[in-house]
Amino acid sequence: MVLILTAWAWGADEPPAEALPLEALLGLELASPALRTRSPVEAPGIVYVYTAEEIRLRGYRHLGELLQDVPELTHEQYASPDVDTLIGVRGLVGNQRLLVMVDGVRLNPMDGSPCPLGENLPLLGVRQVEVVVGPASAVYGADAFAGVVHIRTQGREGIHVEGKMGSFGGRAVSLVAGLDRGGVQLRATGHLYHSDGAYLPEFWPNAYAWYTDHYRTDGLMLVSPGSTEGVEVALRPWSNRRDARYLHLEASTAGFRLGYLTSAEAHPSATGTRPEYSLYAEEARLHTELHTLYAQHQARFAGDRVEWRTELQGAEYRLAPDSAFVNSYSGYERAYKYAQSVGVRLASRLSWRPRRWMEVTAGLDGVNRLSLATTADLATPFDPTLPAAAQGHIVPGSDVTASDGHDLSVPQAFYTVPERQVGAYAEVGLSPSRTVDLTGGLRVDTSGVWGWATHPRVVVGVRPLPAFTMKFLYGTGYLDPSWAAWREFGRFSPAVVDGEVVGLESDFFHLPNPALGSGRQVTWCIGVGVLARRGLRLGGDAWVSNVHDLVVFRASGEGEAYGWPVDVVETAVNEADGQTWGGTLRAEGVVELGPLSVRPELAWTYTDGRIDGDPLPYAPPHSVHATLAAEGGGASFSLDADHRSRRLHPDAARGVDADAVAPASTLWSAHARWAPGTPGGRVRGAVTFDVENLFDARAFEVGTTYTDAFRAVPGQPRTVMLGLELDL
Repeated sequence: MVLILTAWAWGADEPPAEALPLEALLGLELASPALRTRSPVEAPGIVYVYTAEEIRLRGYRHLGELLQDVPELTHEQYASPDVDTLIGVRGLVGNQRLLVMVDGVRLNPMDGSPCPLGENLPLLGVRQVEVVVGPASAVYGADAFAGVVHIRTQGREGIHVEGKMGSFGGRAVSLVAGLDRGGVQLRATGHLYHSDGAYLPEFWPNAYAWYTDHYRTDGLMLVSPGSTEGVEVALRPWSNRRDARYLHLEASTAGFRLGYLTSAEAHPSATGTRPEYSLYAEEARLHTELHTLYAQHQARFAGDRVEWRTELQGAEYRLAPDSAFVNSYSGYERAYKYAQSVGVRLASRLSWRPRRWMEVTAGLDGVNRLSLATTADLATPFDPTLPAAAQGHIVPGSDVTASDGHDLSVPQAFYTVPERQVGAYAEVGLSPSRTVDLTGGLRVDTSGVWGWATHPRVVVGVRPLPAFTMKFLYGTGYLDPSWAAWREFGRFSPAVVDGEVVGLESDFFHLPNPALGSGRQVTWCIGVGVLARRGLRLGGDAWVSNVHDLVVFRASGEGEAYGWPVDVVETAVNEADGQTWGGTLRAEGVVELGPLSVRPELAWTYTDGRIDGDPLPYAPPHSVHATLAAEGGGASFSLDADHRSRRLHPDAARGVDADAVAPASTLWSAHARWAPGTPGGRVRGAVTFDVENLFDARAFEVGTTYTDAFRAVPGQPRTVMLGLELDL
């Protein structure tokens, strides 16, 4: 991996980056929103680039594993019931804050919903992965609030097959196939993954003592968080199963691409929650699906000085109807969830290079979508083939008959939200000399839901010496708040007066806020890179970000829901403001020892800040990532260490619970690969061996703010995977 001061990417067909010295890596081309592909030194931005060779050398299987090693990103594995693993960038946590693309095609749900970033995004047939750190809404609009991840694939003929199996019933099978005939390229990528998951009470007996001592033996659970009252629940076998699948089909010819991409993932809805309040059971899982159909066209004119790119994309995101949880909030009955967002995106971009030292880019894009917000808890699965109002769903707990015989059941409200967004941007890049690069741009967006947004960016790059680069960056970002604006959940109970049921009441309800606006971020950053000597590169950056109107859930005291009294009403509001700051120092090298190539890497990141006057939750003040990789003679090996200092849960950051922290931890992982030579053979193969949490450390992750969640989530035990790869 090479730290570069660079830009984000679109992607053109190029051969994969093999084992290159650092000087050659600095010459890699990264696609950009402009006409000219930028070299790492020229393009505006702070980016971490992982080449195909590096992905192979380190054994990254999916995007989640790669993001875990990116400086300035945090990774709380298996800590969230909603998205399984929480990703943060520069102290701001939320998977929805990171825009993810494959060959320029957006994968984020069009309504901005957070979604899992793990086994459902395998790194198969990948040429390189570019991780932009910092806001990029001046080009990409919504979702690029904190950064951009661009997975760039490579087209090659032949068939590549992988199979893996290992701990806890883990197994995966993958296929990459390509065919080139008569100027038409056909490509298919598929991936299936399954794991039974660890039986956590065996590895964390104290944390899961309730499951062992009470539920497994007596079927006893607690009525609600904070209560000591028990309730008998039907026994269900333990389940910690995870599944994922991925399929990408594409046909391309000169200047035109047509493709289909689908990604799906399912994980326990009890993830990160305490066993006295939630059941780890087969029927308690959340299942997300993404489907995208796209067409892209590219044409060049005027001696390649003008380029026009157009993309049409249709996409659907679903929280599938079988998604459910079983916990104290649902009365230990199965409670179903559903969400859907369907839309069309049309984008067009024109780039013009009137002079060798000048480049102008302008673009226009629009989105037309219809979203059904995440439903409240449903007693039966939602039926997507029927109108919501015709399905007879009622608000949980309202199936009550008053003492006078009146039916008190309340029809459940569903929120279907149409939205149109239009955005336009322009950018000018100037290179008045060999040592100076200037970039300035502005984007304006308008939405029928959250109004107008204007976002500029400015980059000044200076190369006073051939081996020294310095960049000054100013950028902005914003988030589409739709996914949070229309959420509703809560439960009624009978209101009893003098022994008679006279109505309904509730102790808590989360209600929609149609007036919710978009959060904003403004970032200043400076980055430097030095090629100290052949085979050694030093780099770093420092940043300060101001954040405004972040979306948070706030309780406002007593209120009403559906006309009945509620003790505590909560809603999403734009009330969080603050500042984050920090920096990264990195060193990486290549040492040739005869037939052996050794690549050491070391990175240290400092992160700090205040949100509403409180310290940052989730973000470790200090994190260190070290890698030692070596290859030669058909064999390779890498050893990784990730150290994170003590991290605060939001309750600790707000001063509510000083003990709600995840202690400092260091996790090691190892990857080995052996590819025996087969001279003249038509089949080439390799054997792989992977170990996560090499020394089986008992590390903790930071949990969510749900009242039934662990504040410090017990981490995953050691996991071993053995694999076989075949090239046909």
